[in-house]
Amino acid sequence: MDILCRHCVVPYARQGDRLIFAAARYIDALKAASALGITERLADVILVDRATVDAHLLDHYAEALTERATSALRQTAPHLSASTGFPFWMKALWGGLAVLAGAALVAMPYAAMLNLWLLFVPYLLATMLLRAFLIAGSLRKPTPRPTPPRRTPIVTIFVPVHD
Repeated sequence: MDILCRHCVVPYARQGDRLIFAAARYIDALKAASALGITERLADVILVDRATVDAHLLDHYAEALTERATSALRQTAPHLSASTGFPFWMKALWGGLAVLAGAALVAMPYAAMLNLWLLFVPYLLATMLLRAFLIAGSLRKPTPRPTPPRRTPIVTIFVPVHD
């Protein structure tokens, strides 16, 4: 299923022990057969439009594709997946900072608010400046890129044809 979906190829028919693939491009069918190790068993390739191949793959492999999209990262690399949650040390750190900030707000409300303000104002200012630069950059007209010089030679081929 992986190789068929990656190369957008559908098994179309079987002629004895040989297979016929349906694909949008001939090279995709050859690559899929090579990846599957059945190059010598590939009998023919039927060319169809890409939408038909995609629809057929979706009809036959929708559940497997959905399962892979939702859980493959969690199974193969859980440290990169957001489904595992925060590690304990991070929860403890943020919990401790929240308790410390709450205690500071209760014990010294004005000093704590001033410190929080001094902590967050540079961040908010940097965010506003970045947005202003991005907006100003989007208002400018893009400069046209120069066309690269033509380095390939112009070649004329004469083909003699009879009748």
